[in-house]
Amino acid sequence: MSGLPWPTGAGRDSSFRLPRREIRGPTRSSAANAASGKTMTRTERIHWWEYAAKGLLVGSLMTLALMPAEMAVAATVYAAIIAGFSIAVGLAGWQEVRRTEQDVRGRFWPFVCYLLLEHPGSVYGGVLLGLITGLALCFASGWLQDWQGLILGAALGSFAGLVFSLFLHLHNRWLRSGTVLITVAILAAGFIAALTWYPQWLPIASASWFAMHLLLAALLVHLLTLAGHAEETELECGLTTILVAASLWVLLPERWRWTGLLIPALWYVIYTGRILPQVQVLKNVLRGWNYAKLRRYRDALLAFRRASEIQPDSSYAREGLWRVHRELTADMLAEQPDLRNLVHLDLCLQRVADLLLPGRPGMEALEEAGKLLSLVLEQDPNRRPEVLYWRAVLQTHARQYDRAAEDLRELLECPADGGAAGSRDQIIARAWHLALLAHPELARRVGEPCLQIPGKRIQAIADTELALDKTPADPVAIEVKRYLYSGLTVAEFESARQVQPRAVQMLDFSYIYELGQRLLRDTETWQQGAEFLHMAALGMPDKAPGIYFQLGQTYQERGDEAKACYYYELAKSAARELGLEQLPPEEKQAYFQAVQTLAQIAYQHQDLDRAIENFILYMESPQAGTDTLRIITELYERKGDALSALMWNEKALALDAGSENLLERKHRYYYSVMPEELSQHRERVEKYFDVEYCLRQAKTLVELRNAGEPQLEWALHLVRLVLALQPAHIRALVLAGRIYQRTGNEEEAARYYEQARSAKPESFANREEEDAWYYATVRLGDYYLYSAHKPDQALACYNDYRRSPKSGADTLFKMGQCYEQLGDVLRAAKCYQAVTVYDHPLAGEAYAALARLESSRPASL
Repeated sequence: MSGLPWPTGAGRDSSFRLPRREIRGPTRSSAANAASGKTMTRTERIHWWEYAAKGLLVGSLMTLALMPAEMAVAATVYAAIIAGFSIAVGLAGWQEVRRTEQDVRGRFWPFVCYLLLEHPGSVYGGVLLGLITGLALCFASGWLQDWQGLILGAALGSFAGLVFSLFLHLHNRWLRSGTVLITVAILAAGFIAALTWYPQWLPIASASWFAMHLLLAALLVHLLTLAGHAEETELECGLTTILVAASLWVLLPERWRWTGLLIPALWYVIYTGRILPQVQVLKNVLRGWNYAKLRRYRDALLAFRRASEIQPDSSYAREGLWRVHRELTADMLAEQPDLRNLVHLDLCLQRVADLLLPGRPGMEALEEAGKLLSLVLEQDPNRRPEVLYWRAVLQTHARQYDRAAEDLRELLECPADGGAAGSRDQIIARAWHLALLAHPELARRVGEPCLQIPGKRIQAIADTELALDKTPADPVAIEVKRYLYSGLTVAEFESARQVQPRAVQMLDFSYIYELGQRLLRDTETWQQGAEFLHMAALGMPDKAPGIYFQLGQTYQERGDEAKACYYYELAKSAARELGLEQLPPEEKQAYFQAVQTLAQIAYQHQDLDRAIENFILYMESPQAGTDTLRIITELYERKGDALSALMWNEKALALDAGSENLLERKHRYYYSVMPEELSQHRERVEKYFDVEYCLRQAKTLVELRNAGEPQLEWALHLVRLVLALQPAHIRALVLAGRIYQRTGNEEEAARYYEQARSAKPESFANREEEDAWYYATVRLGDYYLYSAHKPDQALACYNDYRRSPKSGADTLFKMGQCYEQLGDVLRAAKCYQAVTVYDHPLAGEAYAALARLESSRPASL
């Protein structure tokens, strides 16, 4: 029979392991339970009596050790103890054989071990009865006299045993060990103090006699502990430690006594930390094996489970549990409900794994595995997914491929409900391995057809990832993961994002990314690698800009510009969705490179709108500068959008004010932009529009002596641009008036001067604005005086102009003319008279005006 191609390391040495579940055994401490205030059970009372009996034994032997040394006493007492022990155990064995009618031939030593472990009453009774008998014989023979002291010592020992057992209330192992060690140290200190300062309290006749009794007492305590119902704890170890310490103190020379005390203390630490758990496990394992030999399966299961609880990795306990489970039958479980409740299903499945995972399991192994699987399914139907898997393995070994495929198909295609979900999660990764990789027949019948079901590959990957979350180093799950991911397509992934979002969230996108990178480097698999990277970008939005940009570069290098632009656009969109502020530096750099590349491609293809869009986005990059601004300006110029070109050219000039090319463009754009455009886009343009440039250029043109109509039209255009944004700009209004005045249009010039005069602010922003306002005022006065013949309005203008520092004799002369036209001869004369004071070219005309006023004055005046 050919074996299945299991993964490397799947043999017995590294067998499949199920996760351990908590194993509950018998109560650890009867004394602790009794301390809770609940009614003591029979077993708990027995445990209390055991501690009292140990104390009685130790107290009696310690009292005997303080009596005069007499070897006949020692021989009699210990011979009686051995005889009592042997008789009691022999009677217990005889009764056991009679009761069970067992044939112990060939099983004598297991039977003796069984008697020691399961008849503690006989052991305790035999030892204590032998002790009492031996002491009675010694008193009867006259070897011992102080029977009152012996009774007192035994009573004190029993009381001390009960008190000592109270330490079991401390449930923390390390706290209990430390407390016992401290107590032992205190007792040892008291013993040493009594021997040193009050030797009459402890009259030791012979050091060897005293030490012999204490050491034998320690040995008997261990014997009683082994036979007792209660497990050995730190208490027994502490008791034997103090007995050994006292023995060494009296035996060793004085200079070695303190060093000798370190030996039992060190032994206590090592024993309780390392050896005690092993002893507890050994006792329960021995008890379990004996129960199993005697077919007391319930007790055997309890013993082995307790051993597993103490040491979960104990191979002896697990082997014992497996053997007991293997011997159980359905009839036994049906007849004994309490036995059925003790069946450990995890261990049954563990045993099945150990039977089936080797390459060529025999027929006996297959039969045993089948029985265990039936037992598991019968006891817990929720474990059906695990049973289906192992049954499929069993049937594959037996070459029953149809039945194996049926079980495996049920497991893979039908989701588990309720309590079975945990069982399915436990085994699903191995089920996929069996269906896809373990055997070609199963791959053909189950695995590949199953993956053709829409969404099944994604679900299988999610199941495998769930298994790896629980066991990251599972080689089987890792192999399944590699296989499933290798066949994943973008179409499957996109479909699953809509239908199975929860399953998609469980995918390992870091692994997808790494897989894509490996495939992308290979000239034969680079397209598949690109698909994996696309999926990785969808699953890792924070890394999407960099991944998409890499894909764009890949396609661009291979001449597929359309596909490259598609991925560059995805990089741009992904970055802007996240927000540039949230992007890591490397992702932000990828975004800027993507938009720059898109802009360059669009520029080459004369796609002005797209080029402009992406170059503007690229301007957010720290690497962007004057060259990018110049390109954007050029693109808007090509597009015929002079206003936008003007704006971007101004941004470029802010970085490179001395560029002749940019300055030449500036002249051109300001000439091309219409005032109506500025009015429509005031908010967008106002920030970048150079008002001072327009005013400066217009003033220069107006002041040219030989300025012709083209120059004046350009100047007027620049002024109108300013007025489109700031209709009440005094300097612009004045320049407009001057331009119209140059062209001979006095009425239009006066209109602009009037607007400038009416736009006077509460305070002028600067000297230029003030001078412009006064200029408009005086020119408007001249228009009213000489052209419009409105001397009253002209007079108002001249009166305002008199506040200008540039006002002088000519202003007074014009005011005189206004008064003269208004018929106010006196005021006119005053104004003319004031002009004559100055050495001014108008002084002669002022004298003539005075003469004219004098001649025209009536004779009566």
